[in-house]
Amino acid sequence: MKNKKYLLIFILLLAISIMAIGYASFATSISIMGTATINGEWDVRITNIETIQTTGKASPGEPTFSNTTINFNAELYEPGDEIKYKITIANLGNINAKLDDVLFMSKETDEECPITFETSEIAKTLNVDEETSFTITIKFKDNVEQMPEITTKSITGFISYVQN
Repeated sequence: MKNKKYLLIFILLLAISIMAIGYASFATSISIMGTATINGEWDVRITNIETIQTTGKASPGEPTFSNTTINFNAELYEPGDEIKYKITIANLGNINAKLDDVLFMSKETDEECPITFETSEIAKTLNVDEETSFTITIKFKDNVEQMPEITTKSITGFISYVQN
């Protein structure tokens, strides 16, 4: 009887060992490895400024630009003088952009100085590889009858595009 117990225990241990070996041979480990890289490139910039119209004796000067700034020194001589500049903005990156904010401001009011600045509408979206243009018009008001005390008006403008 004692031998039967040992034989039964041995058979059970042998069966468990065979089952463990069988399970191990049919079990598979799966490894998952990966890398994520951000390859977004933000590159919305000014690509050109050109004078498209002058009226009267107005002189557009030599406007200059860099990727994010424009400088111009327009000279207006008499009422009705006007200059229009065309500014081109391009999206040279690989992320679509949308217009977030447009702000143009001046220390001098229209009442203090008869020079006005106006801009045309600026594109609300600028997708990859697209460009858009808008105009800035600088004008010496028509209805001025005498030379004003303030003869210079400076503007500062901000056009903000963000990720779309």
